[in-house]
Amino acid sequence: MISESFRSGNFRIAYGPSDDCVRDFFVPALSRCIRFDCLIGSFFAFSLSDVAEGISRLAGNRGAMRLLTGFPLDEADVGAMRKKQETSDALIGKIMPLFDREDPMIRRNLEILAWMTAEQILQIRFLLPRKSMKISSSKDSGRGIFPVTGVFTDGDGLKVAQQGWPNDPERFFVFQSWDAGAPYLEAIQRHFDNLWEGGEPDWLTLPLPPVLKDRLIQLKPLKSPLQDGPGNLPIGRPQIDPALKEKLFFQFLRDIQNFPGDPQHPSASELEGVLTGSEMLKACWEKHSEIQGAWILGWQGKRIPVTFQQEIFRRHPETLRLLSHDEPLLHSLLQGVPPLKVPEACQVPLIRFSVDAPVPLAAYYDLGANEARNVKTLADLASAADARMRANGPSSVAESRAREHFNTVVRNQRKARAHHRQSIQRATLRKLEEKGRKILERLALCDIARSAHATLFDQNLIAAGFDEQTVLRQGEKSPALAELISVIHAGGLKPDIADPFRADVDGKPEKKIRVLEDALLKEAHDLLRTMAELKGKTTEDAGAPTVEAKLFYKRSQRDKQPLMLAIAPSKKERFTRYLPFYTLTAAAEKFGGGDAKEEGWIEATPDHKPKKTMFVVRIMDRSMEPILEEDSLGVFDSSVPDAADGLILMVRSGKIDDPDGITIRRCHFSGRTETGKTFRYRELRMEPENPEYKTIVLKNVASGDFKIVGRYVSGI
Repeated sequence: MISESFRSGNFRIAYGPSDDCVRDFFVPALSRCIRFDCLIGSFFAFSLSDVAEGISRLAGNRGAMRLLTGFPLDEADVGAMRKKQETSDALIGKIMPLFDREDPMIRRNLEILAWMTAEQILQIRFLLPRKSMKISSSKDSGRGIFPVTGVFTDGDGLKVAQQGWPNDPERFFVFQSWDAGAPYLEAIQRHFDNLWEGGEPDWLTLPLPPVLKDRLIQLKPLKSPLQDGPGNLPIGRPQIDPALKEKLFFQFLRDIQNFPGDPQHPSASELEGVLTGSEMLKACWEKHSEIQGAWILGWQGKRIPVTFQQEIFRRHPETLRLLSHDEPLLHSLLQGVPPLKVPEACQVPLIRFSVDAPVPLAAYYDLGANEARNVKTLADLASAADARMRANGPSSVAESRAREHFNTVVRNQRKARAHHRQSIQRATLRKLEEKGRKILERLALCDIARSAHATLFDQNLIAAGFDEQTVLRQGEKSPALAELISVIHAGGLKPDIADPFRADVDGKPEKKIRVLEDALLKEAHDLLRTMAELKGKTTEDAGAPTVEAKLFYKRSQRDKQPLMLAIAPSKKERFTRYLPFYTLTAAAEKFGGGDAKEEGWIEATPDHKPKKTMFVVRIMDRSMEPILEEDSLGVFDSSVPDAADGLILMVRSGKIDDPDGITIRRCHFSGRTETGKTFRYRELRMEPENPEYKTIVLKNVASGDFKIVGRYVSGI
């Protein structure tokens, strides 16, 4: 397992022929890393057998290697290949004979390459010069020469680069990502990445042809070639316990119905394989004696004929039940399998996030070194269960990316639900407004019916007719009708001469018309109240849901990050190379309007360009793991955008149950109202990343009740 970071390597800035470079540099660097990018002049220019102990530890760290190599070509070969455009065939022709070399050291090198390729630790690509230059020649095929370039990355994201020269291969310089060599290291990494992706104009990058890969893998020995040397770590990850693996698969099947979007349900054959091949359910299954492809399921005291195949079910619908994802019997079967009580015992690079409200939602992620892949199918899950994992678990970067992806899914779902509610609300309001128009039209018809009996003193009744003014004059009868006219925008509205209601009032006595009019007035009052209640209802879910995380591996313990402070850096270096370091309390005082002084200045290279509003603090608890680990250092920016919802913020408030009233959480704000220069939130929800910690919720919180000290920018 990875026990140390590169900071403890004590690497020198240069090595030469008089140094034991294997013992003092390559083995320690490989032992601490999870990725090794290597550029060599020719296929055997770097003897992996000499550094087998380091390669063994790289594999034990669940690491990976990218090998970029030239191959032995004479100038005539290069010209011929360029002319005929048969680079791949020429490559095969040049490399294939090397696999049959009898030299013991070359054979051992080939066995290591074969084993690493077969175990998916190693990727190989070849370089060919586009111009007349030569990357290598046949005489360069010897052993014992160190890489031209090597970039090593450890589990904390720190890097070490080694840069040498083809004409002086035993002499090289070393650059580190956490000191003044960082710019040179970045240039080396960028150059390697460009070569790897074929982005350098002077070089042609070729993948390892499949025929060469197959031939290389045939050379893989039965036993790992890396386990012979003393001190080597065991190679390969132990298989997940079969019983745990079964429970993991059953939990995944139970969760599929709660996956976001359109879940990819397993095929009939996949479902049949998992269920009938289960050791826990083995006693429940018996092949049907008469129908091929059917089973007898013994479940809850019954013998039930079933099939997984749609075609077989169509032939025997009276006899069989179809076990598919929407069949209640399948859900009963899945629920009957005992749950996975200790998921971390699986020790696979997998994490599950879920929320229960407003609707159940779950997602799985396969965690790599620095990336997270959404696990959607049983095939994806099987790949994750068999994947190589770093001995100290997936990186915090991968965990963070998985959580952020799930949080985005949850936010999008909440937005979609709110949009759906808004659509329903708008449609309902349109129907109510139409009802309001009908009420006003019928009240106008009442006036038209009365106009036949109007006296000289009833000017409004005399003027009543099938026009817009007759409708608008209804607002003079009561405040409720005036409000209704304004709410439904009654301009242009006229009584409908064909309305059946006209027959109820036309030619009728005043008393009957009055009864009908009173009923319409009551409808108007009820309608206004219903519309007000509907408009007052929020279309958003109340509060942000609590996200539960389930890890299928154990996190390693991280050593406390050393604190190296500069007391008085030059003004030129402040906020360019150095940022001020504060205790949490001092930071809250300083950026909350006080005048606290920094403890010192710390060298920082955050993801964003340093600026005068940034500062550094030490994280004092585990509430934001894996993003912010306890005792790690974090860069914060006191300049916080107005749209801060969903950001990781440092907040100080007397309402927070903490001696200093300070917390660092992912904050969600809802229900903002403003009064002059002050504002108030219906709810401020401060969520931890670590499910072991509780969410802090402040209700009806005013702007003076809390202070945002800063937003999280990056680690150091």
